[in-house]
Amino acid sequence: MSRGQYLALFAAGTRSADTIRFLSLETLERCVGKAAAQAIGAIAQNKASAA
Repeated sequence: MSRGQYLALFAAGTRSADTIRFLSLETLERCVGKAAAQAIGAIAQNKASAA
């Protein structure tokens, strides 16, 4: 991810990787773009299924 994407996530209220999952898909896509949002969603889904 780029610095701008990290700053956009921070501006949206995320302060850690764990809080990203609470963002709506729309907000996540606006912050990091569609491709990165889908990648983040896949990672989060894998974490949830492993737990």
